[in-house]
Amino acid sequence: MWNWLSQILGDDKSKRAFSRSRKEYHGDAQRRMIAMAFSELVFDEREPTYEIETTTGEQMYSRIAQELNSSDLDFTSLMPRRPATLPMLIKMLHDEGSDIRGISHAILSDPLLTSRLLQVANSPFFKRREDPVNTVDEAIFVMGKDGVRNLISASIFMPMLKSASKQESQFAQLVWEWALACASAAENLARAQRGNPCEYYLAGLFPALSSLLLYRHTLQTYQDHNPEYIPEYALVYKISTQFVWPQCRRLAKQWSLPDFYRKLFKAMDEQRYDDEITHPLLDSILLGHCSMLTKHGKTALPESELISIACCSDYAMSVTLKSLNNDNASGMPKVL
Repeated sequence: MWNWLSQILGDDKSKRAFSRSRKEYHGDAQRRMIAMAFSELVFDEREPTYEIETTTGEQMYSRIAQELNSSDLDFTSLMPRRPATLPMLIKMLHDEGSDIRGISHAILSDPLLTSRLLQVANSPFFKRREDPVNTVDEAIFVMGKDGVRNLISASIFMPMLKSASKQESQFAQLVWEWALACASAAENLARAQRGNPCEYYLAGLFPALSSLLLYRHTLQTYQDHNPEYIPEYALVYKISTQFVWPQCRRLAKQWSLPDFYRKLFKAMDEQRYDDEITHPLLDSILLGHCSMLTKHGKTALPESELISIACCSDYAMSVTLKSLNNDNASGMPKVL
């Protein structure tokens, strides 16, 4: 999936500023272009327009936006219940001293999580060997502690990203694939920039979940108003881009996540891209978009342009691209 990135790793002209730890945020036009192309892919939109063209669309947009801006928002479609295993995962992410036995015991205490974890571990995106992984101990041995922490994150998010209707099935599947690509890139970028890779892996899953919840809420609002109405693409795109980070912040607060996630999502929402906390997540979204476009035969950014607009250092990008290029990522786990 990442072959389109391979040439950059051997191009001496692109290996600039090894020691440069950060860059001024730029490339907004390119990022927006790639985000629009990704949106057209997941919605299978072949003749997109980005201006709401109907009176009904304008009225529905105002209604949905007003709801999403409300401080007392309480829609179950937007606020899934906090996963029961999330506190355990958060504890693991911050406990570098946790041993293999403790991790194994924590996972096995939840049979449903154990089942999902083994399912995801044997999917093409995570699989590290030909023989199937049959036990939690095998998964830990094959993937290591950080790998299993990421596996738990993906396993917790998988049911929340499951399609709730036929109308959103393709969208949900593609967004799940993007979530995994984004999370993997965030992990690698954070490690290269000396951040907590597992924290950023989990953070990388949130934009996808928020996008799905916003889309689901939009569909439900239209259904309640008039089942015969279908949301305009421009409205769906506008809602998603405008409210994805407020929705991430809302989830972080509702689920009582640590301050790191609240600060990160707040900085993303306020577009404070000069704050280094945003850089791994910001660039991972770009990499995730590009990986999905390439996988599905669409045009992504030229390799040299991709690295030139990154906020993370050239060294972090090179290490991340090399890691992603070497991943056994022939496919993605489906949301069953």
